[in-house]
Amino acid sequence: MPTLEWIGKKAVLNHHKEVPFRLLKTNEELSAGAPDCGNLLVQGDNLEALKALLPYYAGKVKCIYIDPPYNTGKSDWIYNDNVNSPETKDWLHKVVKSEDEDLSRHDKWLCMMYPRIRLLKEFLSEEGIIFVSIDDNEVSNLNQIMSDIFGEKNFLANLIWDLGTGTAAGHFTRSHEYILTYAKNKSILRNFSYIGDEDKISERAVKKISKGNPASQITFPVGMEFEGKDATFNGVYGNSEKIRIMDSEMKFVDGKLINEVTIEAGWAMRNQILSWISGQDTIDSKGQIVTKFFFDKKGVLQYEKIRGFINPQSVIRGIASTRKGSALLEEIMGERKMEFPKPVELISYLISLITTPESIILDSFAGSGTTAHAVLSLNNKYGSNRKFIVIECEDYVNTLTAERIRRVIKGVINSKDPQLKVGLGGGFRYVELGPTLFDAEGRIRPEITYAELAHHIHFTETGEPLSETGLSTAPLLGISKGSAIYLLYNGILKDKRANGGNVLTKAILERLPVFDGPKIIYGTACRLGQKFLNERGITFRQIPYEIKVS
Repeated sequence: MPTLEWIGKKAVLNHHKEVPFRLLKTNEELSAGAPDCGNLLVQGDNLEALKALLPYYAGKVKCIYIDPPYNTGKSDWIYNDNVNSPETKDWLHKVVKSEDEDLSRHDKWLCMMYPRIRLLKEFLSEEGIIFVSIDDNEVSNLNQIMSDIFGEKNFLANLIWDLGTGTAAGHFTRSHEYILTYAKNKSILRNFSYIGDEDKISERAVKKISKGNPASQITFPVGMEFEGKDATFNGVYGNSEKIRIMDSEMKFVDGKLINEVTIEAGWAMRNQILSWISGQDTIDSKGQIVTKFFFDKKGVLQYEKIRGFINPQSVIRGIASTRKGSALLEEIMGERKMEFPKPVELISYLISLITTPESIILDSFAGSGTTAHAVLSLNNKYGSNRKFIVIECEDYVNTLTAERIRRVIKGVINSKDPQLKVGLGGGFRYVELGPTLFDAEGRIRPEITYAELAHHIHFTETGEPLSETGLSTAPLLGISKGSAIYLLYNGILKDKRANGGNVLTKAILERLPVFDGPKIIYGTACRLGQKFLNERGITFRQIPYEIKVS
């Protein structure tokens, strides 16, 4: 595969490994809504923020969307589009060192992007997907480094988003942008559950269906449940969408409707195939023959049999324009705060293609907070529990990014959107980057808690985040590759004496949760001989000297 070379490349290829782990500290005053909702807004350089989040979220994110600087050379945007911000210059000087003065703006952009995308890949689940918005200035360079990091085989598409407007750019009017799309592992990726024809779906369609109507001859798949007058669809992907029974309960005999009912459904049918299985037809991860139900423009229930899923088009038209994104942000904030933010509808569309109601969505270039807004909007509309993690380093993070999210949670009184007017609900924790785990002398900082060190050790030892079970059964963090991992630190065994529960002795060993196999035990000291350890399959790692720092 051809490779891309640029000034400073050698300095950044493995820089993500050198970034130190930092602590994450919640700012309660700047947070909003329910504190335990699982949503995070992180203030700080996104490279350091991503590294700090990695022990908690590696391999757990289903969808990443980022809208990085397009590197157009403009410097008058609030979102510094020419990557010449003081933070970026300082980072280049520290990392790339002497080469940074010679970098062209394309080299600088690549140096900035490469380690960040490299870290982002580690967050994706095996079925995860990353979407990256970009324009003509860097699309070819971005495609090269994305293929280098994710592999050419995991390229899905270079989506073209029709902006719905145009800007004069040389000989042509630029009326589109790109969204580069890569999978973590394309070979196991399920097809997108998108019906595809938006014109067939009305916003709130209501239709009376009666016995004798062929469309009524339906049976429930596994997971369809009745709760009063609401039938909740829990399909093979864990989706949960409401089909409201308006005036009576559906009654079936041998899978056939025997009474007249009125049903109501929303546009979720466009984004999640809301299929009822007809007869012996089935649906699985590969896509078999299914019966697709939809409402036409007149609100009449229609159906047709299709084989497998209908893929969404690579050209995105009619979703929303950049002007709509600007108008919405101005409506929320009461003034023009940023030019051309992405519209909520576009991000909602991308998220809904691949996520389930419990998915985590990550955006490390949060900007005005559109991704967080989109997640909250989907949750409000469909009763889902998607979670967002958004990161922003610019000085407007509190006054714009966080403030927008606070307002859409609480409600925007002057909004024309009824949903937004009353508020989307939910909440988020405002998180700031704290100090590193280790001080300049390599000692663990005294304020480090057991939980913080446990997350770090488990991740560096296994490459996977620590589960809540790992903390609840401390000092046993978990089992990885046939070995049990233990941490003796900060008086976890209720003995904070210098030679107490943090030191491995025969007495302490007997108090550890039993595991019949190899053990890796972290502690401040060990009073057991190497022969004794070898006979019992114990590997002792001394804190702090044998804790990996990256």
